[in-house]
Amino acid sequence: MSQIPIKMQILRYVCEQGLVSVDDVARHLHKPECHQSIRVMMHQLGLGHQSYGNITHGIWYVRDKASFKLVRKYYPELPNFKLHRQYPAFVEHSIGMNMIRHILENDDSLNIVKWLSEECVRSIPKLVRQDLIFGHYPDAIFWRQRKSGAAQKVFVEYERSLKNKRRYVTIFRRYAGMTDIESKSVIYICDSEDIRKYLIRITKEMQAFGKLKNTRVFQFTRMEDVKLMTTFSKGGAL
Repeated sequence: MSQIPIKMQILRYVCEQGLVSVDDVARHLHKPECHQSIRVMMHQLGLGHQSYGNITHGIWYVRDKASFKLVRKYYPELPNFKLHRQYPAFVEHSIGMNMIRHILENDDSLNIVKWLSEECVRSIPKLVRQDLIFGHYPDAIFWRQRKSGAAQKVFVEYERSLKNKRRYVTIFRRYAGMTDIESKSVIYICDSEDIRKYLIRITKEMQAFGKLKNTRVFQFTRMEDVKLMTTFSKGGAL
C-alpha cells in the first residue's frame, strides 16, 4: 500500500465504503495525526461532501464516474463501481460499518486477508457475484486465514434496527442452505441487546418448526461487544 499515493489509498477506501467521514479515513490509514491533510486531499480529489449531524467535517462520497476510472488505474483488481445517490438515511449504518471494518481488520486473531464491502459486491459482474452470494447482499464479506492455512469466508450483517420478520426468515434460510457455509460464518452485529435477542428467538422458532436445520452458521453479538473486542478476541468467535 505504501507504494501507492496516499490520495489513491483514500479514494479506494471511499469507493469501497460508499459513505465515510474524515475520521474513518484517518483510522483506516492508521494516520490519526494527518487528519487535516487527509481532509485537504479529499477536497482535492473532488469528492462529494455535506454536513451531517455532529460528524466532524461531515460525510464524503464519490460523485462522478471519473473517480472510479482513476482509482482502477492504481488498483486494477477493483470492480467497476456503480455511481448512485447516497441517501442521508444510510449515513449511520455506513459509519457503523466503517467502524466494524476497522475493528475486525485490525484484530490479529482473525487474520483477515480480504474484505469486500457491499459496494464492492454490488459492483461485481453478476456471473461472478452469484458464486459469492445467494440473492441477498450482505453488508460485507471477508476471508480469514486460519492457522492451518485454510481460508474461511465470513458474512457480516449490521443490524441497527429490525426488519420485517419474514425477511429475516428468508435470509436465514438462504444462509443456512449455502453449500459452502461453515460454522459461525454469518455474523450479525446488533446495535442493541433487544435486537440480538429477537434474532436469536427467530432462529430458535424456525428450528423448532423444522424451517431451519443449520443454526450453527450464525453468531449474534452486539456492536458494543465488537467495540470492546470481548466477543472476537476473548470469546473465541470463529
